[in-house]
Amino acid sequence: MSDIQKSSEGSASALPETLPVHFIKSNSFRVIHANGAWFGNDPQANLHLTFYSERTPIPQKVVFQLNDKGQLVGEEMSQREGKEGVVRELEVDVVMSLAAANAFYEILGNNLKQATQFFLNQQASETK
Repeated sequence: MSDIQKSSEGSASALPETLPVHFIKSNSFRVIHANGAWFGNDPQANLHLTFYSERTPIPQKVVFQLNDKGQLVGEEMSQREGKEGVVRELEVDVVMSLAAANAFYEILGNNLKQATQFFLNQQASETK
């Protein structure tokens, strides 16, 4: 007998009172830091959120000056090679249907309001 049938005592149309949801991390689960997100869509009306972290470029080559004992004493900055500007390292692309994106938008908005209020309350109590 199914949970629906059990919970309704003979009526197959009643819904269970609770629904357990189990969170299981996939093998590719990881935590990332994001400074922002780049977004776009595709022909199937999905939204793509590409989360990135920003940093200054890591040099591809540096040249150091050595003293007469072979110890590093400084860098020849004029010989440094690498990119200029800022590097946005793309971490992950999250693809959502428009319905899922709208639900995420609402949930994120509600969580932002709660988190903001929590931190404002915390700051107010610390300044007293």
